[in-house]
Amino acid sequence: LAVLLLLDTSGSMRAGISKMAAAAQSALQQLGSEDQVTVLWFSRTLQVAQSFTRERAPIEQAIRGALQAPDLGAGTLINTNVREAAQYLEEHAPPE
Repeated sequence: LAVLLLLDTSGSMRAGISKMAAAAQSALQQLGSEDQVTVLWFSRTLQVAQSFTRERAPIEQAIRGALQAPDLGAGTLINTNVREAAQYLEEHAPPE
């Protein structure tokens, strides 16, 4: 299974970003050891915080990193970033 965690670090998430990170960590715990995960953040632009990996430590670190994302609290271009995330998934997902 290949999972993309897309984390919104825009201004509208400022009050709820800790809950978002906790939910992402909880979702991560439900995955199997062979599942691969990538973490992307977005506000104005999309950033790859962690490329696909089976290792959980770098994924957990990337999720925590969303709490200090460089553009935390900035405006959001949600449609553009969701499209770019889908394209990233299509281009970088590991083979099944």
